[in-house]
Amino acid sequence: MTVYEFQAKDQRGETVQGTVEVSDEPAAIAELRAQGYFPMRVQARTPPKAAGTRASGLILFPVKPRDRALFFRHLAATLKAGINPAKALHSCEASTPNVRLRRMIRECIPRVEAGNPLSEVLRNHPQICPAVTVEILQAGEKGGFLDSSLNMIAEDLEMEVEVRQQLKWQTLHFKIVFPIALMIPAIPRIISLERLPLSGYLMRYLTGLRETTLPVILLLCSGWLLLRLGQLVPSVRATMDNLKMCLPGFSTFARNRCRSRFTTNLAYLIKAGIPVPGALRTAAPTCGNESMERALLTAVPALEQGERLAEVLGRTRQLSPHDLQIIATGEESGTLSEALDRLSRHYQNEVKGGMKNLANVLRIPMYLALGAVVAYAVGGAAKAYFNRVFELGDEMMNF
Repeated sequence: MTVYEFQAKDQRGETVQGTVEVSDEPAAIAELRAQGYFPMRVQARTPPKAAGTRASGLILFPVKPRDRALFFRHLAATLKAGINPAKALHSCEASTPNVRLRRMIRECIPRVEAGNPLSEVLRNHPQICPAVTVEILQAGEKGGFLDSSLNMIAEDLEMEVEVRQQLKWQTLHFKIVFPIALMIPAIPRIISLERLPLSGYLMRYLTGLRETTLPVILLLCSGWLLLRLGQLVPSVRATMDNLKMCLPGFSTFARNRCRSRFTTNLAYLIKAGIPVPGALRTAAPTCGNESMERALLTAVPALEQGERLAEVLGRTRQLSPHDLQIIATGEESGTLSEALDRLSRHYQNEVKGGMKNLANVLRIPMYLALGAVVAYAVGGAAKAYFNRVFELGDEMMNF
């Protein structure tokens, strides 16, 4: 599928701009006419070279949600104060500590000064501003509430920061115990019946670290690098997503995490005034799971034909019957975005509780592994000690 930028006239004669994702240019023209537009210009979007060259770097070291949230909050405040977008970006650049985010702002400023919409400029940086962010911005530009849409994006990122902070707190115990466990296997190397200077014991211990701990650290770093780079390969990413959904004790947490992301972004898109089919098409990829994304995207054609959201989501089997009932009630009462907000908060609480439960469960294998490491160290120390005793006994007998 290719993204085509278009400029067209609507039925009232007003000029509209936007994008469609179709297979070729004739299909783009047919899609626009089906939506009631008269196409004037349709051309394929050329992705910027810089974004492609930096994609792997942003996968390995992405811009933190906290930095992105601060950027959108600052941008919303400056726009609300009556400052034009170009000057607002200049102000954000001066106060942004993140180097990658500052580079993106510098690249955006000339295009915004040339008169391009902010949403279209930020669309060229999908690793920092994904599709859901761009769609909310575009709706804000069309509806005249750009500062409110920026605040919505910042609020979503701040909730992501809160979840990550809690995850860091729940895993703090592991971050303390794991380095200690890596230091233990090298302790038997300092066992000696001979009196050595402090530097001698230190050299023995460093040698032990090089032979026992360093291979483990290199193996873990290589695994982390492969997992990060694997996110660039769709087949590998799909396999990893399926594995998360099958792991005992982790699958419920992963599924609730995906549902939380999906319902949160769908609520924001609908609140921004985006039609439900387009909102679902944009929110589905944000769930973070390939199989769930594919299932949700199959519901888009039925929505475009006029079916209700609760009905088509029920056929995907990605939400519980209770969730579907809440969505159906919201559709009937005209409060769909509020219903999705309630679902989002529910799953956010489920994710927080799931992190606590998962941390408690993982403590058991962690302590077992730590006990095995200590037993290995004690056994190695005893073996080194008695081997040295026997060597000294043999030397005394030979003497």
